[in-house]
Amino acid sequence: MSSFTGEVTPWDGGIFAFLGKVSQGMVTMVQLPTTIFCTVNNVQAKSSEYMVTNLAELTLQGLPLCQEDDEDATIITTRQIMYLPPQYVSLLLNPAGYTIS
Repeated sequence: MSSFTGEVTPWDGGIFAFLGKVSQGMVTMVQLPTTIFCTVNNVQAKSSEYMVTNLAELTLQGLPLCQEDDEDATIITTRQIMYLPPQYVSLLLNPAGYTIS
């Protein structure tokens, strides 16, 4: 049932997330595309070894795009977005010797 009254709303079947923290009793919600967790096939991506050794190339847009004949790239399947549980965020931001692989 979509609502307590059974009335269909424009938000039925949508995917929503909270943005940030509760501030003064208010919370901000965002609606995500319904395909957000679907897989994306045949994506050309750099290897984890390349990423670790070339972090200086990282910009706000990520690493440079892969070229067709790029030997440091491989074809992968991924998702448009992935959720990182909050307890692992500090490990990602400050790896303290842990590697990506």
